[in-house]
Amino acid sequence: KYKEVSKFGKLNLNYKLMKPFINAASESDTENYILFEVSTDEELKKEEVRTVAIDFCLVLDVSGSMREPFEGGMTKLDAAVKAAEHLYDFIGEKDTISVVLYDSQPYVVLSRAKLTSKSDYEHILRKAYNYGGSTNISAALAQARQILKASTDSLKRVIFLTDGLPTVDTEQDGIREGLLLAQDGVVITALGIGRDFNYNFIQELTKPSRGTTDHLKTPNEAISIFAKAFKSAKSTVVSDVELTLQFSEKVRVGEYYRVVPETTYYGKCEMDNNRTVKLKIDDIEYNRLYKYLFQIIVPKLKTPYEGKFRIATAKISYSILALNQKQEHTIDIVIEHTHDVQKYSSELQTLRETVMRCQINKLFVKLDEAVKKGDKKSIASILEELIEKTRELGEIQLEERCLKMKEDYIARGIISNEDLIRLGNESTKVNGDGTMDMPDFSSVFSSSK
Repeated sequence: KYKEVSKFGKLNLNYKLMKPFINAASESDTENYILFEVSTDEELKKEEVRTVAIDFCLVLDVSGSMREPFEGGMTKLDAAVKAAEHLYDFIGEKDTISVVLYDSQPYVVLSRAKLTSKSDYEHILRKAYNYGGSTNISAALAQARQILKASTDSLKRVIFLTDGLPTVDTEQDGIREGLLLAQDGVVITALGIGRDFNYNFIQELTKPSRGTTDHLKTPNEAISIFAKAFKSAKSTVVSDVELTLQFSEKVRVGEYYRVVPETTYYGKCEMDNNRTVKLKIDDIEYNRLYKYLFQIIVPKLKTPYEGKFRIATAKISYSILALNQKQEHTIDIVIEHTHDVQKYSSELQTLRETVMRCQINKLFVKLDEAVKKGDKKSIASILEELIEKTRELGEIQLEERCLKMKEDYIARGIISNEDLIRLGNESTKVNGDGTMDMPDFSSVFSSSK
């Protein structure tokens, strides 16, 4: 039960097992999957509980390649500036906004400002056209981190945009800065524009902060995705969320994934000497469902037993922003040993499909690594597995994408970066985004502050 029951409400923590029953007479260990679902109760959806103040920082690429054509007579830089202009309508009276432009170095053109004039804000954004060097991503993110260190009680959000690979620094430098931002409590939304960036790189950059990634394919889509990132932050009601899993003796835990709001492969869980796994998970929005998937291995029985068995205890701890006080909630994860063949032979099909969709994202990560290494054998094997999984799931668009990649690879011996970007973006969206009431941004764009 809750240590303290808040008048503001609580988080709901539920779970599902792919195999709720396992064979009591099995002579081997049993692989299984646990899906945790996290959402707010009705009290946390009320207006008075919504986020009060957010410090936003836009980190925009203004390197020379951003002058390249994008669509409809616009350059990539035109699209980025136009999308950023629309964000004025989302900035509340208590929010601040910073703008860091970067090429070979960062340029702070706005620092933790409270906006009063839309024309002044647009004038500041037009400074983006004054630059045009090479690309130093880590320096820009480090500058954003220094700006946001001044934040105290406010939520801190970075929206980072790039159209290419780092040229002055390295991808590892950028990923390191992503980790440092996460340690400071900053959540990153990473946006790639064009066809020359590395999707897997920007997803790795956001992983520590539990941020999201996206591919901006058109100017209108850029506006919509920028706005969605701001709307998401303004919907946050719970922060500092941690999931603690205490596993029973000899139960093992393997890989884990965030399922929604963005499917993300996190690799193997690290269990401490107390058989405990502690993970920081997403800040929680009032209008979104969050899901996390864990692979587990349940040991075979040494002595005859039929009945329920506690695999683990799950505890979720968090702070309700309106209360600024920690809450926690604990549930038991229970499986049942049985000799009933019909029971232990059954699986929760929807969860099996979720597992396969998560594995598609893992395969994309492996494919990107294989392409970087030029590992032809692995590339061919991964493409075959992707085709098999997408076909079994009936994900026609993804299957066609993978088939085309295979055909191109056989014919030309290469996989285009554009195809990798598309597959990366689709693999992170394959389970949906968990949104329960999708906002309409059109009215916001036409309004004035």
